[in-house]
Amino acid sequence: MASCLDTIRAKTEAPTPGRRPGYKAKRCMFLDALPESHPKRPSRLEVYEALDALLKAVWPQPLSSAEKMRRAPTARGSSDRLLPKHLPHQRALCPLHPFHAAERPVAAPADGNEAACPNCYCFACDAPVSACRHWRGGEPRVPAHCNAHAGSAEWRTQRSNAKRQRTRAARAARDPLGLG
Repeated sequence: MASCLDTIRAKTEAPTPGRRPGYKAKRCMFLDALPESHPKRPSRLEVYEALDALLKAVWPQPLSSAEKMRRAPTARGSSDRLLPKHLPHQRALCPLHPFHAAERPVAAPADGNEAACPNCYCFACDAPVSACRHWRGGEPRVPAHCNAHAGSAEWRTQRSNAKRQRTRAARAARDPLGLG
């Protein structure tokens, strides 16, 4: 078996077409230094298994969905579970009350959209439903916020405008003279 040094000499003496002169082979393995009959020389299978174990330790593979479910902590009782209905969420995503999306913003609540759980947030105001002044509409030029959802470009525009107004108000409160 050729040693690593012999491989390097062969590569540098006879350049391969398309490679620069003086190219050195980088395929040499540490196994080439030991003869085949050496008692401490591991088999290729042992080397590949060791390298595979090392790679798995250094770069762990992403878990499959079944493995994630197996490793996930389980809740003992239904009262211990943290369900989406217990977390703050947009009204359109409420697990307790069905939402009926309208194509365009309308002044009146559509098909029971005004119903909300205590954890529902207004999409347009980004505030709890109880703090939204326009939840059920009522004003002629302001649509009912209970119909707001992320699927409508008009509602997304209203949401970004409301956020911009809140940011300006917060800056004005910090710096009333506008100096900073």
